[in-house]
Amino acid sequence: MALTFLESILCQLTELDVSKNINLDYLNIEGNYLTNIDVSKNTALTNLACGANYLTNIDVSKNVALLTLSCSKNQLESLDVSKNVALLNLYCAENQLTELNVSKNTELTILNCSDNQLTNLNLSKNTALQSVALENNKLSKDALNELFDTLHDNTSSRSFSKGIYIEGNLGENDSNKSIAENKDWTFKQIIRF
Repeated sequence: MALTFLESILCQLTELDVSKNINLDYLNIEGNYLTNIDVSKNTALTNLACGANYLTNIDVSKNVALLTLSCSKNQLESLDVSKNVALLNLYCAENQLTELNVSKNTELTILNCSDNQLTNLNLSKNTALQSVALENNKLSKDALNELFDTLHDNTSSRSFSKGIYIEGNLGENDSNKSIAENKDWTFKQIIRF
């Protein structure tokens, strides 16, 4: 029987070879010491969780079936998700991203790109979004207003409110939040204990 599910969390792994596991659908390797992971042969992957490692790069261009990608808490400086058109959930917080293009990810419902170095973000193609977390980036007042302009006002298919997190950005206090609020977006705050 071919391996379809692999979970190896907090195991102090420094390397992992899954190149022969071509039927792998779910891979969770969070909280290890990995500096590299090659998932190019794992084209059946729908869920990849590789957060809290030491990855500087991850190539998911062959993983076109991905529905959820969780790569937060790494050292990524770039992330190309242009081939992952089925992606529903993207968690790429706590990296070193200076830009993020999600224009091809039109099915995206959850985006968490907090704690990066983003100076702008365009979400005009993401009409299914329900939650956007981008706190602690470098978005100015103008960049935030432009972002709010790109948010969709689709409410017909959603039964709950759309939330956006912007705390800790340069223009947080001066931005025109009414642009987003007029589209039924609610500004949320992270609750810290």
